[in-house]
Amino acid sequence: MKLSSKRIASHAAALLAGLGIAALLPRHASTSPDSSTGNTAAASSPSPDASRNSARSNKPPRPAANSRGAEYRLAWDRLAQESMSTGERESAQYAMLKAWALVDLEGAIAASIEEAWNTREQHGRAFRAVFDDAFLAEPLESWKILSKFGLGTGRQRDRWAMLVGVKNPQLVFSVLGEMTPQFQTNAIGYVMKTADTDAAADALRKMAAASAAPEDLEERLASIYRSAPVNLKERPLAESWRDLPAGADRLALMTGWANGLSSFKPDLLATDWAKVPAADRAQAARLLLGQMNSDNPGLPFAVDRIMETGQWDLLRGFFSSGTRYPTITGGDPEALATWAIALPAREELRDLFQLALTPKLAADPAAARDFLDQLPPTATWQRDQGYAALAQAILNHKTAPDPAAARNAIQSITDPEIRRQTEEGLADWELSR
Repeated sequence: MKLSSKRIASHAAALLAGLGIAALLPRHASTSPDSSTGNTAAASSPSPDASRNSARSNKPPRPAANSRGAEYRLAWDRLAQESMSTGERESAQYAMLKAWALVDLEGAIAASIEEAWNTREQHGRAFRAVFDDAFLAEPLESWKILSKFGLGTGRQRDRWAMLVGVKNPQLVFSVLGEMTPQFQTNAIGYVMKTADTDAAADALRKMAAASAAPEDLEERLASIYRSAPVNLKERPLAESWRDLPAGADRLALMTGWANGLSSFKPDLLATDWAKVPAADRAQAARLLLGQMNSDNPGLPFAVDRIMETGQWDLLRGFFSSGTRYPTITGGDPEALATWAIALPAREELRDLFQLALTPKLAADPAAARDFLDQLPPTATWQRDQGYAALAQAILNHKTAPDPAAARNAIQSITDPEIRRQTEEGLADWELSR
């Protein structure tokens, strides 16, 4: 008996055959034998997975497709009705989207978003590669299409920057202004990682800086140098930029200078800082802080320079959750605590104060109460913020978080607003357990 008489294609298989990709559909999944006729018929009971895929609610408007894209759309919808396992369906969808994207990327992306197809965690890494060929074939047009969908294509926009950054860094740099700050940082990082020599890194830095609007240049350069630090043996010195006229070249050298200093200890930082002209200190302080990570011992020095130049708003939220300062680990915990206690009682410093105090409090929570209680009577803000930090440190203990002890610490907070904020943190922690 001929194979074609045993297995006649279903509607979806026929459409796929017309598109030249019939092999995408597992043969045994699309049809089942019908003993009364000797032929085959489409399975009458779609699997729960198929029912879930076909019941698409809250669908975004579908983009207008070319004729080829419309054929893929029809095949995609028919595929949802086929009875097959989850693995078979995902393999077929992956191959279909990959081919579809080459002729109608917008339609393929819209289809994937409707079912949150490329955000499934169990296969997320493999799924993110589905549009790679389309991105590389038409990188600029691909970016424009991704931008239409906004945050719904976050992973794919990140993937686009990763792929295109290797082939065409100039194009990636040209659209940085259309990205959110986090995506900008990621995209710059992908490009800068391709540099395998100092000369290549320097050429990319200049290319990235040249593509920035004047008002974005300082942050652009900060991100560039964080992604590709300067060679400490050849780091720019203050003397290399302080006598230059204002402009992009001077700012680039200043940023490289700040990057080179970021890992230095406070005494060496102070030596270089003394060479900075008074008129440049506000900008130099911003650049220095912008190059500091949470483990840099000179972080307190950089913060002090920000406060000296009156840039308080820069510190508001700078050390909050979600930044690159989830903890402060540079320097001795006792020295950090001593520095933190001397900080002024300002709301802009709340997050920084708690992070700087946490290493000492977390090391010995029992002794922490004595330390906080012995603060002078005038240090009520510092004491209350300290108890808030202690409560969080107790909850963050890796092996034995103690909500009762955290609650006890909260009871020692006298300021109603600080207590409320800390109680909310405890409630959030309890809900996440």
